[in-house]
Amino acid sequence: MKKALIVLSLCLLLFVTYSLPVILPKSDKDITINYFTKGRYSENAIYLYDDIFMVTSDYKEGQKTADNLVNIVGISATFNGDFDDMKSVVKKCKVAVLSEETVGNVHIIYGISESCGKPISANGMNINFQIAIRDNVITVGTPLIMGSY
Repeated sequence: MKKALIVLSLCLLLFVTYSLPVILPKSDKDITINYFTKGRYSENAIYLYDDIFMVTSDYKEGQKTADNLVNIVGISATFNGDFDDMKSVVKKCKVAVLSEETVGNVHIIYGISESCGKPISANGMNINFQIAIRDNVITVGTPLIMGSY
């Protein structure tokens, strides 16, 4: 539970390109941060689809990585936790939950938070926050989780 509160001070999101926040937890725990860019702006970028690329960073290099990127269109953070940790993150980020679903063994929450950037339309809802848990791995994304979870 403590890990989730630390991680989503992750809602201490700094605004970057297109009013999207940069997710930077205040912990050096085992947290992976993925930045999704429109265009390739790093040698280490992995092509996903169309002109969207993913750059992965650990917590310690997170801000440095973000500072070197352009056209960030989404951000996600992944860390270990349980369902209570997931709910704590939602509460800490003051998310208005718009929808929840369970697909197989993945539980997903969609919502909107003033701490996050510009919302997008998904499934007929304007959202800027998505969180999922699978096998005690939590992934938080804004405006959506663009990679896998």
